[in-house]
Amino acid sequence: MKNLKKIDHYDKKILSELNKNSRESFSRIGKRIGLSKQVVSYRVRNLIEEGIIEKFTTVLDIKKLGLLAFKVLLELNDVDLEKEKKIIKYLAEKDYVNWIVSSIGRYNVVFSLCIKPQYMEKAIYSLLSQYGNHIQNMSLLYLLSGLYRYDKPYLEQSPEYFYFKGSSPPTFIDKTDAKILKMLVANARTPIIEIADKTNISPISVRKRINRLLQRGVINRFRLKLNRELLGYSFCEVLLKVRMFRGMEESFLKFFKTQKNIIDFNTYLGKFNAGFKVEIKENTDLTRLLHELRKKFGHLIKNYECLFYEKEYKTDYFPVSQILNIHEPE
Repeated sequence: MKNLKKIDHYDKKILSELNKNSRESFSRIGKRIGLSKQVVSYRVRNLIEEGIIEKFTTVLDIKKLGLLAFKVLLELNDVDLEKEKKIIKYLAEKDYVNWIVSSIGRYNVVFSLCIKPQYMEKAIYSLLSQYGNHIQNMSLLYLLSGLYRYDKPYLEQSPEYFYFKGSSPPTFIDKTDAKILKMLVANARTPIIEIADKTNISPISVRKRINRLLQRGVINRFRLKLNRELLGYSFCEVLLKVRMFRGMEESFLKFFKTQKNIIDFNTYLGKFNAGFKVEIKENTDLTRLLHELRKKFGHLIKNYECLFYEKEYKTDYFPVSQILNIHEPE
């Protein structure tokens, strides 16, 4: 594990405020927590330099953009790290692949993709034609619903959730909206003036477009991407095969809301039909959680798989070519 960084009460307060809204001004944050704008700015700069803040980003509702979301689990037929890196590099170059991690356990590589329905088959075929000889097993999980928890176990923040279920009518966005979203996903704190300059529209128009994207639900939230390892936390996921029954999802959601280490809960169509991600400080945290889960839902759980994530290679929630239909997957 990397050298751990210590953060004090005020750092936690600042990070909590930025995780609620990473575009919030330092002066407003300072007023809420009792510090000057200059001190907040200084502390944020230190948090960036120390690597604790990795990115100010923007969370989009990809279903509002007419995209499907899949999780793909790859079990490779050998442990050649060079071949694994080549597969990861190939995936990272595809803008419809928005998240990639290496995993310890049965599955070696896990990735998510956001893609238009008509391009899904071609994207998977392309991967198999390139690296099919190295893939022993591939499981596709189609995302049906999700509960995302924005507060973190290591921050001083009250619970906050975002829940989605089913499909939404696609929201039309033009090329100017897409340019704005691309900049905000890359850096949520990009100034309005800079966005206006790069899109050749007025600052007032930029502000109106951002507000409209928020109102329509295309932009869900401006938040932080933090380096959990530096704060002493590791990252894993538990995939479940559960017996379906009426009210099943609600029962699981009620349980997971009581577990502060769980950062999301999803339902899927596929080999596994549910799963949750966890940030843990000790392996005993996961053991305790699994014991509680089995105690409450053991009679419903047919099977489960623990994925211990080693390294995140990509986190990018803006597949521009899919949104604007610029080109098909190669």
